[in-house]
Amino acid sequence: MLPSEEAFGATVSALGIENKDDLVVYDGKGIFSAARVWWMFRVFGHDRVWVLDGGLP
Repeated sequence: MLPSEEAFGATVSALGIENKDDLVVYDGKGIFSAARVWWMFRVFGHDRVWVLDGGLP
């Protein structure tokens, strides 16, 4: 299930993220959350997003 494009855009804008930004996503619970964040950004047209393999210590 996805939020509306308007809701996603408002939340992302409130975080200060713009389409020109490079995003690296990661999580501490395997890859479930990071992959979903990557997918949502891609669905809504943000091409500069990557998943960090291995996360952070």
